[in-house]
Amino acid sequence: MKKAIAIALIVFGLVAIIGGVIMLFGLKGDDTASVAYPHTVLPMTQKLS
Repeated sequence: MKKAIAIALIVFGLVAIIGGVIMLFGLKGDDTASVAYPHTVLPMTQKLS
């Protein structure tokens, strides 16, 4: 059970980092970054931010 929680935290952390990178590129006005990521990740990062 502890392994499942640890994996969930790692995945959540990675999604948060990816979301931060997308936000940074978004501030620069570069739309190519958002296109490079899967469309399933973008809604998750938008909910986090």
